Amino acid sequence: MQNGPLKFYSATRNFGFIKPDSGPDLFFHGGQFLQHDIAKEGDRVRFEIGTSKNGQRAAVNVRLVDASKVAAVHNTNRADAARHVVVERAKIVTV
Repeated sequence: MQNGPLKFYSATRNFGFIKPDSGPDLFFHGGQFLQHDIAKEGDRVRFEIGTSKNGQRAAVNVRLVDASKVAAVHNTNRADAARHVVVERAKIVTV
């Protein structure tokens, strides 16, 4: 695994570039980035080097390095899920 910051990332266009700690910039497709919904340019990521669909070197299995950012989103998602259950149960009780 290698590390580096996100040099560019577009969630709407679903791709980006990473500046590895060593070597040239690498393209990555958003489908290879698990936490793409919370990432910002400059965030440090961990990745492997693979190939893109057109055979070029690309970053694959991209993940955020900052565990606190990932944990915060994970906890928010759990809270949202719990809220959803409470709301759905309230609907059943009031119907």
